[in-house]
Amino acid sequence: MPDSPTLPARILYAEDDATSVALVRALLLKEGHEVASVATGQECIRLFREAPPDLCLLDLALPDVSGLDLLRQLRRERPEVPI
Repeated sequence: MPDSPTLPARILYAEDDATSVALVRALLLKEGHEVASVATGQECIRLFREAPPDLCLLDLALPDVSGLDLLRQLRRERPEVPI
């Protein structure tokens, strides 16, 4: 049975390491996904609220917040979004 095609997803990527952002963005864009990247927890919260993603990828150590604390907050706001 062939793999079923996946729809492009809107992905929010919270990561403060520019090299990681460039690599992951390139891979996800190549697969046809829309990728928004942010470098801080505050930016992540703002964008998460303004344009809710289909998927959110979080760094565990952002400069302004723990990724685990951010995860808890985002989960409270939109528990249906995979993080």
